[in-house]
Amino acid sequence: IVKDLDVGLLDFPAIIDNQDVYLCWKLGEDRIRFYHRQDEGFAGRRPLDPRDLGPGDKVQ
Repeated sequence: IVKDLDVGLLDFPAIIDNQDVYLCWKLGEDRIRFYHRQDEGFAGRRPLDPRDLGPGDKVQ
C-alpha cells in the first residue's frame, strides 16, 4: 500500500501475534525493520526486532 509517494512510505499487510498489522518501509531504509498496528499509522511504528535499534536510532 503506497501511503505517501513523495516521502516513499509503503505499508505491507501482515499478521504478528494474531494481530493484523502493516510492515512499514520508508525510502532510504535498507530493509523492512518496522511495523505498526492498522489503527496506529506511521507514528506508531515499532521495530520488528528490538535489537535492530542501535543506541542512536529512533523510530521515525
